[in-house]
Amino acid sequence: MPRTYGESGIHISKIPAVVETDRPLFGLPAQAPSEVQRRIAANVARLIPDGAYVQTGIGGIPDAVLNCLGGHKDLGVHSEMCSDGVIDLIESGVLTGARKNLHRGKIVIGFAFGTRRLFDFMNENPIFELRPTHYTNDPFVIARNERMIAINSAIEVDLNRAGLRRLHRRPAGNIAMLGALLEATGTLDPACVESALERFVEAGAWLELDRKALASGREAARSLLEVRQ
Repeated sequence: MPRTYGESGIHISKIPAVVETDRPLFGLPAQAPSEVQRRIAANVARLIPDGAYVQTGIGGIPDAVLNCLGGHKDLGVHSEMCSDGVIDLIESGVLTGARKNLHRGKIVIGFAFGTRRLFDFMNENPIFELRPTHYTNDPFVIARNERMIAINSAIEVDLNRAGLRRLHRRPAGNIAMLGALLEATGTLDPACVESALERFVEAGAWLELDRKALASGREAARSLLEVRQ
């Protein structure tokens, strides 16, 4: 079990029982990306600017993208999780966090999922800062990160209209809120926010998203940003 820094400690008073074991930590076996994954990753890597914050999910494509970033400079990480792909980028001087405006020089994650090599690399390594996922996934925190790039794979697509109605009703409201946050912090141009939301509206009124939702999201976002500041 690696010893990490950040907000990753649990006081002994919060633990009702301790069971010692010598079994190794469960990890994610390393797998080489397929040719299709490599081609997708190469296209995605070209869209990532130097100095960007990178968030990666679980899957072959996010891992493959990390493998394609060797020619970049001063990348940073703010993500729910990270995998073995960050090791080579750190050792080669690509992943430095030098241009981060929040937690400069740190890799901020909620958990790690990889091989024994990753766990050993993280052990007492000050570049890693683990924080609760309610912090790493907080849209208000994410919106403060400049040049934020999220890389995730679609796990499942529901082509049934009723399923889409059920699945997207809540995310549509979240998109309005996050879009408003990005706009309020100057991260995203207002025209881009409205253009993205209009695509959801055009998909059908069943999404229950219109300009009123965007206006409401903007008002709530600005109020919450004022409180946080």
